Amino acid sequence: MATPFQDIYDKFLNYIEDVELAKLYDEELEYLLENYLSRAVSLDFKQCKKNLNNIDKDLKQFNEDLTSEEQWIIATGMVISWLEPKIKREDLLRASITDRDYKESNHANQLDKLMDLEESTRKKLKQYIISYTHNNFDGLY
Repeated sequence: MATPFQDIYDKFLNYIEDVELAKLYDEELEYLLENYLSRAVSLDFKQCKKNLNNIDKDLKQFNEDLTSEEQWIIATGMVISWLEPKIKREDLLRASITDRDYKESNHANQLDKLMDLEESTRKKLKQYIISYTHNNFDGLY
């Protein structure tokens, strides 16, 4: 069995609201999604019980049958990948204009919201992974 990347992309896209992604050409969107997926698999979900390096790049799939839980964990990691450049962009904007101008703009509020969302997403991801690693654990004898 296999799990198409698209199954995880769909979960990720249901997590977020980003009209900018909708404006991208299919090739550009695919490139971004593959990078988000790669980062989430490599950095966020090292505890996966399946071999996430066993992929078919041509067919764009994991050669493992991933559970829905595993797919959602990867999708949550993709959200962090999606948030990081947005936070960096807002942070650079803050550094490029005066504090007063920045505080009077909507960007200050936007940066706070993005940082809060990133923090809550990281907490949620951590909880998902802890729950996942304890699946089928009967305790110590």
